[in-house]
Parts: sequence; C-alpha cells; structure tokens
Amino acid sequence: MSKVHLENRYLQFEPTELTGADLRAALTTAWQRPTGWLFGQTFGGVIWGRLRDGELDLTTNASIGVAALLRHDTLLNLRLFDAERELRAWRVDAGLEARLVSEGAAGEEYAAWQEQSYGLRLSELGRLRARHYLAMESETGLLRVAEHRLLALEP
Repeated sequence: MSKVHLENRYLQFEPTELTGADLRAALTTAWQRPTGWLFGQTFGGVIWGRLRDGELDLTTNASIGVAALLRHDTLLNLRLFDAERELRAWRVDAGLEARLVSEGAAGEEYAAWQEQSYGLRLSELGRLRARHYLAMESETGLLRVAEHRLLALEP
C-alpha cells in the first residue's frame, strides 16, 4: 500500500455576477481569462466547450429533438476551469448563482489529496483532470472529500 501525501491548501470562494442577457458574454466577462474549458448541464442536455482568445466554442450532447442551449433560463450548472481556478454557476430559485474558486494564501482550509485523471473519455475532448480536497469531520475525526476542482481536459 502506498502512502498518501497531503498538503494544506486554502480555497477561496469569491461570489461573482453573471449579468446581461447573453450568458456567453457574462461568462467570459466573469472569467477574465483568454482560455479555459467549460462543462455544463442544461434542461436539454450536456454542454462542453473551450474558451480560446475570449471566444467560446461549444459542443452539445442533447437528447434527440431537444436543444442544449447555453442561456440563463436553461442552465442547471456549469464549470468553466483551467489549472489555476474555476468558475462555478448553478441554478437557484432566483436565477443563477456563481463563484470563482481558486487556491490562495487564505480562505477555507483543506488538505489537498491528489490530482486524478478520470479514464472515462469525455466525447472526443479527452479525460477530465481534477484535484480533490479533504476536510476532517469534527465529531468523528474522519476525513471526507469536501471539495473537488476541475483542472484540465487531457488528450
């Protein structure tokens, strides 16, 4: 059995707004970076995409006869990510809520467990790479996976 190396890491969760009628424009404005990967779920299906030079290219995997549209009124949840940070958006009663998640010198403390590439091929895009964060349950002293952050899509 191999040893697991844990590092203390701090995650920062910064509230952000996705304003304006055009959700694509709202995402690129909130992201403020030229590149990134996007994964989302809508009422119509799954959306994958890549942000390059500020332009968002999307691929959808929708049910037959249903359109997976990236709009405020159809989005269920979304992650726009790169190795340094992740923009998370999800549906709430009042519309959409969003947070920028990144590691920093302060914030909520976790033990970073490992990075993992999931062997499942996600369409033609590649395998998903994620980092898992552990937190200790105060009542039991047991560790649990409390957070994970998407990092990249690999070939």
